[in-house]
Amino acid sequence: MRESYTLRYSLIQLSFGLLGSSIIGFSTMYLLSKGFLTDQVGVFFAIGNISVVLFQTIINRVFSRGRAVNTKKMAILMCLVSIISLALLLLNNKKIMILVLFFIPYFISMSIQTNINAISGIIIKMGYELNLGFSRAFSAIAYALNTYILAIIIDKTSSNAVVVAASLFYMLLLLSFFTVQKLEDYRITSLGNISQALEVKEERLTKIRRKKFIIFLVGYACMFAFHYMKATFLINIIEYVNGGVKDLGLALSIGSISEIPILFLFDFLEERFGANKLLVFSSLIFLIQALILLAAKSVTNIYIISILQGGAFGLLIPSGIQLINSKFSLHDNQKYQSILVSASSIGVLFASLVGGFTIRSFGYSVFVYMAVLMVVIGCISFLVSFTSLIEKTDKY
Repeated sequence: MRESYTLRYSLIQLSFGLLGSSIIGFSTMYLLSKGFLTDQVGVFFAIGNISVVLFQTIINRVFSRGRAVNTKKMAILMCLVSIISLALLLLNNKKIMILVLFFIPYFISMSIQTNINAISGIIIKMGYELNLGFSRAFSAIAYALNTYILAIIIDKTSSNAVVVAASLFYMLLLLSFFTVQKLEDYRITSLGNISQALEVKEERLTKIRRKKFIIFLVGYACMFAFHYMKATFLINIIEYVNGGVKDLGLALSIGSISEIPILFLFDFLEERFGANKLLVFSSLIFLIQALILLAAKSVTNIYIISILQGGAFGLLIPSGIQLINSKFSLHDNQKYQSILVSASSIGVLFASLVGGFTIRSFGYSVFVYMAVLMVVIGCISFLVSFTSLIEKTDKY
């Protein structure tokens, strides 16, 4: 019987869900509370996501050259840097220091996703048992509970509660990495002649399939662009329909709760339909969300959009991760997980730039139309990408 890493990986996902719901979920509100303007917040997010893409590019080059890298130790170091930065943030009130010290943990909270995703690939490829959907459900549960509770705490105290919460959850995430002890000495390295193996693998990939994979990445980026235009500026959307901070916390919680049943069923759904079909289905739910947002006139409409998040964003993330885990070898895994995170960061980058600029310069309506356009492009990209990739025997 294979040793199971499901519960240990679930703790990592639980910690990451708590962290993300704090530092990402309330980042806009935190920066606005410190006196920054909406378009300045957009620039902040843009620079953050550009940095993520550049960082992932550097990591890709390291792996492409066959250098030994321990993804777990890298993640632990990133957590330590974030904890120090957040501790210093509580002691500073100058705007420039707030930007720098908040930027570091925000940037790391997005970059560390590659490490977490890669750990799942290592577990699976090394022959251990892992229920990916079950583990990610803990992330959704944590996100749902924390967004609701933290919103109440912020309302009763101050926005600094975001910094305190993020510090605690970075500590928990750091400790959770030590639960996967048997991966301690595992390194993704050249192991002889990987570069040659990669060349052979690339020769087997047809130009059409490579193009379709790129089209998939475009669609993936567009879906992230829509989701984060909606999530990052959700407070603006809620205020447009006469809501407040408590409505923001409730909407975020509903969205996370809606992901839980989908994630618990994910392994069954992925085995039954395949990651490709689940991604196409996810894109169609995103489209429904976009159309509701276009017609939204009350907070109730926003809650409905949140309810649909499970079938949209809830399926998008694990399906993308599993697509990489199933299509690429262990030594390619970190590289392509990194590319996937880069695509998502490009989407968030676009969301930050366009979101902040359009709301301030052109108004809410232009912002919504731009968000809907992202979903339409994403749907078309997924359909084109998977037209000949639906069959189980098809490989990227």
